[in-house]
Amino acid sequence: MTPQELRNSIFELAIEGKLVSQNVSDGTTDDLVEKIESVKKLRKDYKKIKSRDSLESGLYDDSIQIPSSWKWVFLTDVFYLLPTGVQPFDGNRIYYSTGSVNDGVFVGEGYYSFENRPSRANREHIVGDFLDAKMQGTIKAFIVDENNCNALFSTGFYGLRAYYGNTKYLKYLVQSPYFQNLKNKNCNGTTQKSLNDETLKMFVIPLPPIKEQERIVRRVDELLLLVDQYEKTWNRLKLLNDGFSSTIIKSILNYAMQGKLVNQIKDEGDGTQLYKQIQIKKNTLRKNEGIKFEKEIEVKIDDYENTFPKSWKLTTINNIAYVTKLAGFEYTKYMSGSISNTGDVPIVRAKNIKPNCFIDSRTEFISKELSYQLNRCALDKKCLLMTFIGAGIGETAIFDSPERHHLAPNVAKILPVLDMNKFMLYYLMSPIGQKEIFQFIKQTAQPCLSMETIRKVRIPLPPLKEQERIVAKIEELLPLCNLLK
Repeated sequence: MTPQELRNSIFELAIEGKLVSQNVSDGTTDDLVEKIESVKKLRKDYKKIKSRDSLESGLYDDSIQIPSSWKWVFLTDVFYLLPTGVQPFDGNRIYYSTGSVNDGVFVGEGYYSFENRPSRANREHIVGDFLDAKMQGTIKAFIVDENNCNALFSTGFYGLRAYYGNTKYLKYLVQSPYFQNLKNKNCNGTTQKSLNDETLKMFVIPLPPIKEQERIVRRVDELLLLVDQYEKTWNRLKLLNDGFSSTIIKSILNYAMQGKLVNQIKDEGDGTQLYKQIQIKKNTLRKNEGIKFEKEIEVKIDDYENTFPKSWKLTTINNIAYVTKLAGFEYTKYMSGSISNTGDVPIVRAKNIKPNCFIDSRTEFISKELSYQLNRCALDKKCLLMTFIGAGIGETAIFDSPERHHLAPNVAKILPVLDMNKFMLYYLMSPIGQKEIFQFIKQTAQPCLSMETIRKVRIPLPPLKEQERIVAKIEELLPLCNLLK
């Protein structure tokens, strides 16, 4: 169980009355509701406060069973929903957006005067107020204290203030799967779904007697401290597991690319024979399909060659594959103004390439006519795709879709003359292959590879049947490594 799953279980048990025992001496929630009503009557705006008797119009999940001494109530019958607005003030105040608050850590987004504050800086609160993010799927639950009571808060938060009772119980309630499911189901909007005040007013919550709330809060506080300790151990173990699995995968790929994962079989021929077949096929593709292969690149021979079996041949990507990209001027002149969110041919960017994983997200398109106009950069055959600029530089995946796609900038196409895609993929993923790639990376503000340097990357060439056996063995072992996580 992850630490967050453990926290969720604690919150769920807490709001179901299963975390502490019920004591008759605590009274009932009816007693608390009467107390709240008496507090409300002391307010100047009492006549404007709407209380509801029927829960039929409310939003809640009554499949949760609560103790008989508890009661289902509307959230805003016991907590006052705070309006937006800021009173004029002198000097400058720090501003917190929903993105400024993470796990109780506040990172301000600058100091602002009343006149110059951002338009969303339209909430101010007193000590004890409760805030949480309105956005769907986002929890930013916290109670305002002396450290941030003078701050400006974003209208991306909703604010609640207790008429009477324990605000910390509300904080734990809001973090429970019960409340979060309710929130996520009832958020509205198009681009960013969030709660509106009228919907929040319809939320119904389980409410314990005030003394039981206090005991629940104390018990949750105790348990969360233990979960925090558990999380540190869990994170260390996760790092060890992930690291161990990653190390094993690298070792498998290294052994494979050194010819140590499967035996060499003399009857399968050697790399030199395969290389000759590739050159014959290249000449055929030049004549029949007009593919413009680059001139053969002489291989730099050094101790690197001794890494592989003698039956293998050391060559370069250039000599066994066609390497290309979408040129910058092509993108600017033809594509940049023609991209839409619907169309015939999906665009492939760096975000679609992860190690051994092509993500066919299909969020940007160009027309089929434009794709054929820039046919060199079309993806219509099985090939390798490599990110050559930015954070994912050197990451490689296989493109093998029956539908035509098209390159955008940042991704190179490597089209092997013969179908050696998987062997080449695992080589480029291996520590040996990665070292070969990274020696060519230009360490500028944004690290990059050129097509010329990708073509120069050296690669060992075993016989085709041996490649197939190597790939089969790797794919037999990799799932076992994933089980180690």
